[in-house]
Amino acid sequence: MQRAAIAVRGETSVPSNSATVFTERLLNLLSKLITERLERRGGAPDVIGAGINRDIAIWYGSSALIGTIIAWLRNDMPYTPVFLAKQFSLLRHFHQSKP
Repeated sequence: MQRAAIAVRGETSVPSNSATVFTERLLNLLSKLITERLERRGGAPDVIGAGINRDIAIWYGSSALIGTIIAWLRNDMPYTPVFLAKQFSLLRHFHQSKP
């Protein structure tokens, strides 16, 4: 059985099944990290106070991160991993500083 391949970086191809496994594992990791961060912040009363369901906030945050990472890979990693991580940090602080 042949598997379809997707371009991840330049000439490199990853079988779509491997990409799916990668995406699932990364999504699970990011969801876990976001959940832990919310718990450290006391259950994120600001999220709940704004009427945002906790699960939906976790799904949204993890999907935004993984979507950005996948776009970064598909665009041949135009920025260094360190720069991308700093951008994620700036985005997080930007969103936290909003009233």
